[in-house]
Amino acid sequence: RIHQSAIKIRHLEPWKIAVIVIGTAVAAAITIGLLVYFLAYDQQLFYYSANVKITNIRYNNEFSRQSSGRFRDLSERVERLIDKTFYNSILRKKYIRSRLIRVSPDTDGVMAEALLTFWFSSTDSREALRERVGKILRRGLKKYTGPLRINVQSSTVSSKYITFL
Repeated sequence: RIHQSAIKIRHLEPWKIAVIVIGTAVAAAITIGLLVYFLAYDQQLFYYSANVKITNIRYNNEFSRQSSGRFRDLSERVERLIDKTFYNSILRKKYIRSRLIRVSPDTDGVMAEALLTFWFSSTDSREALRERVGKILRRGLKKYTGPLRINVQSSTVSSKYITFL
């Protein structure tokens, strides 16, 4: 004869087990849903204005028209430089694109103004992100060895184009 153990096993009724399992599954689903929402869907577009001073190009009236060949050529070079800078940075997953929007005359060259677009959380600090974007851009401009001569100290990033959609 087998002796019954001193511990008595308590059996739960099937409906109680079902309530516990369903309650646990609902709690897990709510937790996962909130995490996904705040990590993936709470993103908004942030726009920054980057001014890059180029010293080996003289201003020409063709730069006033975005459709001109000179503007498009400079646009391609500046956008490629900015793209490469952010794709090789910690912000590569947040960076969307850059677009040259204006070229204006400046002492000793031209000032190229580009619109930078990023996805950031809506709860992120605008100013802290602007500083981070500026540091990364300046680091990329310092490393640049292409045909454009860039005055890194005169190049800036501002948040005048920041909008939330």
